[in-house]
Amino acid sequence: MILMYHKVDIVTPTMWWIAPAVLDEHLTSLSDRTFVHLDDYSSPESQVVITFDDAYENVHRHALPILTAHNVPFEVFVIGNQVGRWNEFDTGEPPAKHMNLSQLDEVSRSGGRLQWHTRTHPNLPDLSDREIEAEMTVPAELRQRFPEPHFNWFSYPGGELDGRSLDVARRRFRGAVSVFQGTPADRWRLNRVEVERETLAADLAVSRQIEKGLRSGTRIDDLLLWCGRPDAGVDETPEWQDWADRETTPDQGRIEDVLAHVGVRGRVLLHVGVGNSGLAQRFQASAHAIDGITIQENEVRRSRLLGLSKYRVIAANKYHSHLASTLGRQYDYIIDNNPTSFCCCRRHLAAMLANYSAMLTAGGTIVTDKVGLGWTSPPNDPRWGLTVNEWYALAAPFGLTAAPYTDHVVGLRKERQSTATPAPQTQRVSGPT
Repeated sequence: MILMYHKVDIVTPTMWWIAPAVLDEHLTSLSDRTFVHLDDYSSPESQVVITFDDAYENVHRHALPILTAHNVPFEVFVIGNQVGRWNEFDTGEPPAKHMNLSQLDEVSRSGGRLQWHTRTHPNLPDLSDREIEAEMTVPAELRQRFPEPHFNWFSYPGGELDGRSLDVARRRFRGAVSVFQGTPADRWRLNRVEVERETLAADLAVSRQIEKGLRSGTRIDDLLLWCGRPDAGVDETPEWQDWADRETTPDQGRIEDVLAHVGVRGRVLLHVGVGNSGLAQRFQASAHAIDGITIQENEVRRSRLLGLSKYRVIAANKYHSHLASTLGRQYDYIIDNNPTSFCCCRRHLAAMLANYSAMLTAGGTIVTDKVGLGWTSPPNDPRWGLTVNEWYALAAPFGLTAAPYTDHVVGLRKERQSTATPAPQTQRVSGPT
């Protein structure tokens, strides 16, 4: 896993700034992995690379002592024309100064390696071929001051790249990193996990699983890797947007019948896509607690009008990478009858499965129905409809194994001795809060 940071300071005015204590917490939480330089990176599952884009002075001031204390190698991506200057290019961001040459010297003496992030931080796909070549050329004076192993790697500004910039990167650098356009299969566009102000240590644990699960060995590997959207999921047609006042579907009914048969007394349930809240009404008396998530405000309002004491519904997107830390609970059953029906890309699908694995108790189960598993919403690519065996293969990297119930209802069980991501630190609760 490769992490991407920007600014580190006591005051964190925007999402791109994190506090020094948070960086320290992140490094501590990842201490079971091996920290390496990009040159030595070969295993996303067992290794971590720490990178800082833009070479801000606050990284020298606040991050360098923490990195040194942890004895962690790291990379700093330098914008050539910004050395020692203010961040005028950084639209919408508070003023921040970039490191000067003396500070870069100290970084290089303290376990850091300097890498290239263009001369001016442009959007490379907007440039001419000649301009791309110029932006991706490291000046001779910098290479002389910072010889090998510095400036062997490149970072695409904003993570944006095209075939031309990728070709230049292949010719001039040992490797290159992107953000969401990255893939573990290509050394010149490796993916990085974007660290923001609100990123928790538990979120980094989920991110490790996302990187691990991007390839399943199924036809799904040929679908879109990254949709480029912060809000995951396809745009639905009105017909499928709101199920608050509609009848429970037959496939959802089959899932509920299975839960009634196996028994949910004393169990904690998560219902993904609550619809008419019929599941909560059916199991309110016996379940320990029932959570639900939906992206539809009408479904949230209906759930609250029911006044069920052990039922809480949160407006949340199941494909969001921070879902586990947002909900903050572990579940015995996660009920999702349309896991890929509205899926937009493999990265968001991997985020969903990583969060589900993190939120399940040992032996806990994700429950779905073959009909819902194979269905896709009309605007979406029908290839996102899955067979049961494809569902099992996708889930395997997340420590989830097949647990069929009936001819129609299937489960994925979290292994009791799982190698999957540890769940966020939570406690069993007596009811919704």
